[in-house]
Amino acid sequence: MRCLSRNLIVLFMGWWGCFVRGFLLRRDDVLSFPQRPQRSDPSVRCLVMKAGSPIPKITKWKPKNMPSRYKSEEMQALLPDKNQEFKLMDALAKARALSCTKFLETLELHVRLSIDPRKNDQMIRSYVTFPHRIGKTRRIAICCSEAQKANAEEAGADLIGGEADLIKSIQAGTIDFEMLIATPDMMAKLGRLGKILGPKGLMPSAKMGTVTTNLKETVEKFRKDTYQFRNDKGGQIHMGVGKLTLTDEQLADNIWAVIDILKDLKPQGLKGKYCLSSCICTSMGPALKLDLSEIGLNAIKDK
Repeated sequence: MRCLSRNLIVLFMGWWGCFVRGFLLRRDDVLSFPQRPQRSDPSVRCLVMKAGSPIPKITKWKPKNMPSRYKSEEMQALLPDKNQEFKLMDALAKARALSCTKFLETLELHVRLSIDPRKNDQMIRSYVTFPHRIGKTRRIAICCSEAQKANAEEAGADLIGGEADLIKSIQAGTIDFEMLIATPDMMAKLGRLGKILGPKGLMPSAKMGTVTTNLKETVEKFRKDTYQFRNDKGGQIHMGVGKLTLTDEQLADNIWAVIDILKDLKPQGLKGKYCLSSCICTSMGPALKLDLSEIGLNAIKDK
């Protein structure tokens, strides 16, 4: 009973103190806020002001600082609008005009697909052979048995090994190659390395053509600018298609090689549009949207 009475007294005194304090405060010292903007608009902010003063106009946040290489009037005139779409050759010419870095840039192709990466039947994973060299050199490793080592050496691989050396070095965390080719009899032993090789995109698979018995032909194929690609977690494809030392026609040929592969890889169970958007850009340049009607990914008939 005493505890209850004490709590009631403390509560009453606290309430009374707040009432008296608010009554004695002058009106000019009370802070109020102007009309609150919508939460969905992040570009405005609410200002604190004294009561009785006029409500100021809601100010917008300043845009982020523009890179110094695009501050000149000449470069600003070349910058594209956000929703502007280009034909492929026009986009290539504008990307080259916007390139103003001190190093040789790579032209990149980005395609956003409507696939669901969580479904196995909608995963996009394959390889493409570019008609024109894109300027990359890769280190190829072959994992095979002792009986196949002579064929691997004849194929011209950079690194050759088996369970005794190559697999143990991968388990230890040493990966000094950019592509791994394996014979079918070694896949059972490479299976326990899936957690190491899988996230890096180095796990051999028959679908990608990296599990084979014809080692010489496979190595020669991947030496000729043949590169693997796969969709990311958002269902998008990202890959470089060549250095800017190539002509616009050569870069266009490389891009069409990727587009033709994507046309053949459309999942059967996919409904609606296949491609949501596509763009090209240089390594440090802005994105240039491509005209989807020219690419033709959405004009594919269901198989």
